[in-house]
Amino acid sequence: MIKRGGRPARIRAVALVVLSLLFGLSGIGTAAAAPKAAMAAAGFTLKSRLNDKCLDIKDINPNAGAQVIVWDCWDNPGQRWHWVGASLHSDLNHKCLDIKDINPNHGALVQMWNCWDTPGQHWYWWGQSLRSSLNDLCLDIKDVNPASGALVQMWDCWAIAGQHWY
Repeated sequence: MIKRGGRPARIRAVALVVLSLLFGLSGIGTAAAAPKAAMAAAGFTLKSRLNDKCLDIKDINPNAGAQVIVWDCWDNPGQRWHWVGASLHSDLNHKCLDIKDINPNHGALVQMWNCWDTPGQHWYWWGQSLRSSLNDLCLDIKDVNPASGALVQMWDCWAIAGQHWY
């Protein structure tokens, strides 16, 4: 007499479980995708008090050297940021907000660059101002320009809306 559920049946059952896990047939693949999708939108926006526009990576450019500007907020990954230690990373490409060429002078432009943990990529809050650890200068909208596309630079800290972020 042959028993049902013998060795061949157990092998098929184990194979079905393994295939289900590999190809997400058991629903596990769907559950695993949810946290990844949630992480993609986990960042926050940095808005200027001058014009309520967002700190933005120009043209949603994912490459190192991409310019940083202010633009109308529309919640794209190039406008979402997250802290990693003292560095601000973009949700678009995980590159760091960076003072171009580690320039410590007034008017130094801000860009996106590979994260190297340098003072030109370290930031801290001082009231409503975002300051650089490189030179204690403030993240500033160049020429207090309220228009979309205005460049972002480093400048002496003044109590002005073009240097206040929320």
